[in-house]
Amino acid sequence: MYFCPRPTHWARIHKQLLRIHAKLDGQPEPPTPLILNGWVFSSAAEKHTRWQETLDWARRFGASDVTDSVPADGFEKWEHESPGWTPG
Repeated sequence: MYFCPRPTHWARIHKQLLRIHAKLDGQPEPPTPLILNGWVFSSAAEKHTRWQETLDWARRFGASDVTDSVPADGFEKWEHESPGWTPG
């Protein structure tokens, strides 16, 4: 199964993570969310992978409370993915 937050939640989380990043000296930025054109032109697997990278970044820098703030109904989920298929 593939999953990631819906774009509005992902954008909010990224903004919060950037605030945390601003306090970190010389550390990498959190992964860019796949929203807007990133959403349209990315597969479910790519969105899922980027979200996992975001979760890893948040754990590494003590910000899991931010990524954990997505409500249960704030996620997109896909059971499978096939060529030419996009979620409706």
